[in-house]
Amino acid sequence: MCGRYVLHTPVGALAEAFGAAGPLPNFPAGYNIAPTQQGLILKRDPDGVRRLHSARWGLVPSWSRDLSIGARLINARAETLGEKPSFRAAFQARRCVVPADGFYEWVAEGKQRKPLWIRRPDGRPLALAGLWEVATGVDGDSLQTFSIVTTESRGGLAPIHDRCPVILGEAGVATWLAPHEPADEIVALMQPEDHGLLVSPADPRANSVRNDDHHLIEPPPATLF
Repeated sequence: MCGRYVLHTPVGALAEAFGAAGPLPNFPAGYNIAPTQQGLILKRDPDGVRRLHSARWGLVPSWSRDLSIGARLINARAETLGEKPSFRAAFQARRCVVPADGFYEWVAEGKQRKPLWIRRPDGRPLALAGLWEVATGVDGDSLQTFSIVTTESRGGLAPIHDRCPVILGEAGVATWLAPHEPADEIVALMQPEDHGLLVSPADPRANSVRNDDHHLIEPPPATLF
C-alpha cells in the first residue's frame, strides 16, 4: 500500500536525475501528497525522450467517464496487472515512473496511528513503478492520471505493512519505460525485494492531508516528563 508520499526535490534536479528533457512542469514541493492530488510522472515519449508531466494520483481507465473512480485506483497490485480491466491496457502500453523522495506508512500505537517516514538512506529520490492514463470526463475535459504499482514487502518494511511500492533502479527505470520489452523482464522488476530503506518517525500532523510542510518529515520532539 502507498497512500501518501513526499516529493520536494526541485523539478530541475529531478530532470537531471532521471534524464528528462524540457519543458519542465511547474510543481511545488509536496510533503503530504494524497490521492486525487497532483503528482509528477516520468514518461517516455514516442520519440524515446523522457519527460516529466504533472498528473492526478488515482488512475481513471480510458473507458470510464467517472473521474471519481480514480480515488479507488491509487495503487495497482503487481500480481494482477495483466488481468484487471482497470490496469491491463495501461500495463501493456502506458507505464511510467513516479518520482518520490519517500512515502508514509502507519503503525498502531495504542488507539492512535503513528506515521512513519520511509526513504532512501542516501536521500536520493525513489523511482516508483507506475501506470498512466488520459481520462475524459463527461464534460469532455481530459485529465492525465496515474497509479503506483505495489508488491509484497520485504526486509524492514514487512512488519509495517504487507505491501510496498515497486522501487526501480536505474536500469529498471529504462526497462519499465521501454515500450517493447519482453514480458518476463517487466515482471521480474516487480518481484518483492529488500531495498534497505530508512524508516523513522514522522510528525503526527502527517495524519491529516491538510498539513503539508517540511516539518512533517522531521522527527517529532521528545516529550518531557
